[in-house]
Amino acid sequence: MMAVSDKKEKILSSNEKFESHNEEKIYQQLTLHRNKHSSHSIRCECGTEILLIPDIKEMGRCIESHAAEHRNKEQTPDKGKAAFEHIENFLVMQVLEKAALQDNEKENRF
Repeated sequence: MMAVSDKKEKILSSNEKFESHNEEKIYQQLTLHRNKHSSHSIRCECGTEILLIPDIKEMGRCIESHAAEHRNKEQTPDKGKAAFEHIENFLVMQVLEKAALQDNEKENRF
């Protein structure tokens, strides 16, 4: 079995392209990143932290804007689309997980 640091290195150094429907791989990445950053932000694979805000539409725009930066770095439209979808899904999964964790914490207080 691989150590967590080995898995993290494999994820961060991989040039593999992820498809938007490949939730299992996204979840595995998310699990490795889950405890690495503040409860008030999410972190992209590139290291950029995005502050969580309560306005859902604005949070979506922030994620789309950052994903577009990844899309624009790719050399072909297909690779750009794949990068956009991967980053968008990766960040949205973090937002949803944090929301679920906060909800669970509130339930456990009562």
